[in-house]
Amino acid sequence: MSQLSEVDVGKRVKALNESIFPQCAQMPYFLGNLDFPNDFYQVAPEGRSTYEFRCEKTKEPLLVGIVGQVAAGFQGTKLGAIGNFNAQIGKVNKIKITDKTNVKDVLRLIVPIGADLKSTAIFNNQIPPLNQVFAFNIAEDNKPNRVEPVVVHDWLDSSAAHDAENRKLDMITITLPRKFAAPQSADSQKVLQSIAKRSTQRMNVTSTVTSTDSADVEEQPQPSSAMNAAPEPVLGGYYNPMLLPDYSRYETLFDLTKNQLVQHDVHDTEKQLIPAWKLAEGLHAGTVVLVLGSLHVFNIDMGVGKGFRRIYQINAEKVRVLMESTIPYQPPSFYGDEDKSTVKTSPSASLESKTVKDFDNFESFTMKKRSQVRKTSTAHNEDIAPGPSKHSTRVTHERGKEKADDRDVQMNL
Repeated sequence: MSQLSEVDVGKRVKALNESIFPQCAQMPYFLGNLDFPNDFYQVAPEGRSTYEFRCEKTKEPLLVGIVGQVAAGFQGTKLGAIGNFNAQIGKVNKIKITDKTNVKDVLRLIVPIGADLKSTAIFNNQIPPLNQVFAFNIAEDNKPNRVEPVVVHDWLDSSAAHDAENRKLDMITITLPRKFAAPQSADSQKVLQSIAKRSTQRMNVTSTVTSTDSADVEEQPQPSSAMNAAPEPVLGGYYNPMLLPDYSRYETLFDLTKNQLVQHDVHDTEKQLIPAWKLAEGLHAGTVVLVLGSLHVFNIDMGVGKGFRRIYQINAEKVRVLMESTIPYQPPSFYGDEDKSTVKTSPSASLESKTVKDFDNFESFTMKKRSQVRKTSTAHNEDIAPGPSKHSTRVTHERGKEKADDRDVQMNL
């Protein structure tokens, strides 16, 4: 988004505080409206060490709505070509990204710029339910004859991580699905391997071609003009990783054979898919998003006598941009127009629950559609009116002073 005028900034802030956040707070599946274990509970499927969460009323797997502003890279957001992969820059023997490497993009969500006390409370009310789960598991771990986890990876973090006095858990971590995966059918794998091979040759060959390379190139059809244009993203589609703008920076780390870049369910304010190779731009710092996600707790055995590693994780099923960022986007590297991709549809099951339909119908804010957004919010005048929100009772409306409740005392983080 280009730089806004003072008038547009005012309209943006007004839409944030009088429309977007109040509407999110009215969603029945909004995380800030839920309490653990009254509204949802934790279960461990037989034979598995992973905890899953279910809705108390329906007993169905829990999907929650989470809203916030995407934080900057230095605060933990990871949207580049290598996602959350530890590149080990500077080491001679670097670990490679192979088909077995579980690379994922990560969003850190914070209170949006321009949020008033009410919107700040709405965001902060998403944190206690996560702390309630954390406190419950700590209490279970402290029971006699229980082995405590040796490492805990939290789904919350602090924006003041290096300030011990002011440190509090005020950022929510969202994990997107696997960034790279292999198409399921043998035919699609053959096509992808063929294109990947040709793409590699095009990158390595300049004005001359060796006799060996020439023979290989002749086996493949020459790329058409359509192959040189950016493709239209298809939900569940597979694309060549070289489309990623900063791929060349980390090219030596990639050792993929079958895996391709996957197009996930991430939409902009116009409800159009954000291409998988443009997530770093479409979700860059300052973007306000609504996430439909599931909660998970992974308990990984570290070996006999070594305890286990516990990971708290929120997995995104869908991401919607509610407001574009006003912070200028800085691309990680030069992005060419070449397309070395193909598209196949992922076999992942579609989500058709009422929660998902409500999520898909949620209106975003754009400068083009502000009148439409304002119209949709008139049905929620009771939440738009000044004063405390009925959905924000867990956090006081005086900035910097949170209500001390037993779940936060138990956490003592």
